[in-house]
Amino acid sequence: GWSTVSECTADGGNQRVFPAKQGKDLSTQRHVILDNTPEKCAARCAQDGYGYAAVRMGVECFCSRQQPKIASKSEKQCNYACPGNSRLTCGSFGTSQVYVNFSVAGKRAPKVGAPRLQNGWSVAFKCIVDPTVGEKYLKGTDVFELKNNSPLACTTLCGQKGYDLAGVEYSNECMCGHDWKGASRPATRPASECYMACSGDKSLTCGAGNRVQFYKHKSFRRYNSTIEFEEPEY
Repeated sequence: GWSTVSECTADGGNQRVFPAKQGKDLSTQRHVILDNTPEKCAARCAQDGYGYAAVRMGVECFCSRQQPKIASKSEKQCNYACPGNSRLTCGSFGTSQVYVNFSVAGKRAPKVGAPRLQNGWSVAFKCIVDPTVGEKYLKGTDVFELKNNSPLACTTLCGQKGYDLAGVEYSNECMCGHDWKGASRPATRPASECYMACSGDKSLTCGAGNRVQFYKHKSFRRYNSTIEFEEPEY
């Protein structure tokens, strides 16, 4: 079935979800559906063999075979009512909502369950909003781009470098930190929004655009932080 990739992302100008020239590149197609809803758009995309769908400006439906480029926006910025159901939203001017069906896309959905981690590490947050590659949440941040990235590879690297917080984002990014900034709880998101396959293991997820999966080592002490971590159930 279909699951949400982004509840609202930038989609206009030079920041398109599916950057190909629609209509000229068969990897992406645009349709105008006068009674559009996310469900009807997804059904049209599946019918034509496309695994990604996006609704925009109410009536627009984009179908694609290429992985979307997500630049998350507030859900309030996707505020056009769907013409087929006014209780639902279908993007807006310059924003869209994006969905994926991995079986139609021809690839197995990466696992979003409990990942294999280096000894002593556990999940802190399954998926949170992160617009800053770690700087918003972590003190003493180091960010690495890994060709072999995975939760295991990232927690191993961070542990070797003496860090006790780690996060994976945008497939190949691994961030390490010493402590949590402030006491405010980050904005958690459904695990399905951390959907990008890891660069080092395509069967696992490593965050997404502005989405990160966080891990903590058992030695972590919340020095000046009172943040409460999730206790994920898989």
